Amino acid sequence: MNIQVTKHLSRLWLLPFILLTLLIMGDARAQAPVVGDIAVVGMANISREAILAVSSVRVGQPFSQDIVNRDVAAIQNMGYFQRVTSRTEQTPSGLRVIYEVVENPKITSINITGNTLVPTDKLLDAMRTKAGDVLNTDRIGKDFDAIQQYYQDLGYLAFINTSVTDAVTPEGVMNLPIIEVRIEKFTVTGNKKTRTDVILRELTTKPGDPYNKNTLTEDMYRLSNLGYVEPQTYKPLQGSAPDKIIIEIEVAEKRSGQLEVGAGYSSQQGLIGRVAVSESNIKGSGKLVSAFLEIAGR
Repeated sequence: MNIQVTKHLSRLWLLPFILLTLLIMGDARAQAPVVGDIAVVGMANISREAILAVSSVRVGQPFSQDIVNRDVAAIQNMGYFQRVTSRTEQTPSGLRVIYEVVENPKITSINITGNTLVPTDKLLDAMRTKAGDVLNTDRIGKDFDAIQQYYQDLGYLAFINTSVTDAVTPEGVMNLPIIEVRIEKFTVTGNKKTRTDVILRELTTKPGDPYNKNTLTEDMYRLSNLGYVEPQTYKPLQGSAPDKIIIEIEVAEKRSGQLEVGAGYSSQQGLIGRVAVSESNIKGSGKLVSAFLEIAGR
């Protein structure tokens, strides 16, 4: 009996600490600031509603600096602003959360240069950004991809020789210098007999021409029809500059010599033997040489 009483008494000394902890937590909740207002300052073209649409802070809810920090990142990620910050101020209705933004400039004009293979109007149509829009860095990145994809859909390779952050001047002029990739040279592997110059002379694509996968594919079919080499594959390699590319063609030699032996009978000549020899790739030159011999029995 005394042992049980002692155990109960030993637990009672913890009760004051538990009650104190609950009182402190309740007091902290009671004193937590409540959001009474949300303000956005600094915008000129982007609406307050569009900015608050990505915000998680709500009027009437307890203030959380973590949520405000996430909102600042979300507003910045909209792509329309050079800088986004936040601050708070106390008001009679509660804590006011203020987001301060600095907008990007408006696009006044778009200058595309270096494009010789695709008309400027086609590239402008592929872009979402238009003159008069507020600069959106996320959208410009997608415009870069759209231009490069337009070239690829036509078989070409091209890239924009600037970064998203450097593409627009403080005055709002967007400059897009396009670099179109050209073929620096061809190399051939796997040709043990046929000379490289014999293979390359059959290509319609020449060094200095724009890279175009469609034309190169047609050239591979043309090589296959020659009869003495079979193109296995071709692969592009980086050239001496970013806008230059080397095309390496791998081929396999075909059998180019033929021997035909035949026999016939003529009432005048009797048994006739025939031998025909041909070589469609004499000494790897791609030239055809043939000979025919006929021997009569009489």
